[in-house]
Amino acid sequence: MFACITANGPLDGLVNNAGIIQEQAFLDTSEADWRQIMAVDLDGGYRCCRHALEGMSTAGRGAIVNISSELGHLGRENYVAYCTAKAGVIGLTKAQRRGAGAGGYGHGVGRAYERGVDR
Repeated sequence: MFACITANGPLDGLVNNAGIIQEQAFLDTSEADWRQIMAVDLDGGYRCCRHALEGMSTAGRGAIVNISSELGHLGRENYVAYCTAKAGVIGLTKAQRRGAGAGGYGHGVGRAYERGVDR
């Protein structure tokens, strides 16, 4: 994907919608399980945003929507890794939005989740 963006120019929009979920008690969540969920749900979104923003900043346009989850706000028993990753997506989005609002990116950043959209 990143090679395609580099070859064809900046994106006009990015929707980060990757996520895996695993129902496990916290003490049953292995380090490998934790890292896999963080790698997909949080790290993947960071990497896509980082790469997309490079082109969007240069072009002075573009929009990003990061898909999160209500569980990132609420937390839920037996979904600790997922809730933590989605809370991270919420924080990533808020920080990006502040940068965009300060004129740092030249694009809009929003977050969508199960029950609505936060702009």
